[in-house]
Amino acid sequence: MRHFLIILLFSSISFARVDTGADFLKFITSARVAGISGSFVGLADDVSTLHYNPAGLVNIKNKELLLMGSEGIMDCGYEYIGYGQKNKNSGIGFCVLYFHAPEMLRTEEDKEFGFRVLGTVEYYDLMVGFSYGRRVRNNLSIGGTIKGIHRMISPDKGYTCAVDLGVLYESKNNIKFGVSIQNVGSTIWKDELPRFVQIGGSYRIEELILTGAISHHLISKSKPEFRIGAEFWYLKILCLRAGYYSLEGELSGATLGGGIRITNWLQADFAQVPATLERLLQGSITIKF
Repeated sequence: MRHFLIILLFSSISFARVDTGADFLKFITSARVAGISGSFVGLADDVSTLHYNPAGLVNIKNKELLLMGSEGIMDCGYEYIGYGQKNKNSGIGFCVLYFHAPEMLRTEEDKEFGFRVLGTVEYYDLMVGFSYGRRVRNNLSIGGTIKGIHRMISPDKGYTCAVDLGVLYESKNNIKFGVSIQNVGSTIWKDELPRFVQIGGSYRIEELILTGAISHHLISKSKPEFRIGAEFWYLKILCLRAGYYSLEGELSGATLGGGIRITNWLQADFAQVPATLERLLQGSITIKF
């Protein structure tokens, strides 16, 4: 019953597969990234890189703050905060991801009344991460993230930790390649974390960026996931994004998005993505200072 509840709630707000412990770690944490179907590991050029490839921290312009929220059915949802800053040939950052659901009744069978209420169930997941990236050559950077993970489905609690590792190569002809391995760590409630490897690239043609990525899950037996995306900026103010996400089952589909650069330090992004129960509208704000 506990695992069925997790699958139901996660599938209402995410287009990620739900098949391991702490699957909230696979949530999209930026509307910009969602608009290009999550194919960001080989682009990694803003604070969104904290969740996809920590090697990209060297590409942050000074300091950046990312705020995102997403809501699903039954008042469940998640919030994400990410901060990163560049220091010469390196970058540092931290992030917080919080998934929550409303309190629900805990019941048991009763011969006379059918069931009786025992109390309420509180459910949430929390991840706190600290990241570091460094340029080791002019065109090569590496990075890592240490995560602390906490799960609560009252009265049970679980704690564990995990590590992300990433590499980013940037060629002279506007082509980049990235590789990351995510959520390498122990178990939570005897469930394996969603460990997976991502390989991707990007190509920039003036104001147009093309992206692609392949993800392979190391725990589940699912086939590799394929993602492609495109981003185009008009007059460096308005942006259009599109992508496609290929996954076994009914979660495959197109992603759409856009953005507006309100000032030099404030950008708002939105995306519409497929999920199990309905298409979702997601939004995020990036502050640069």
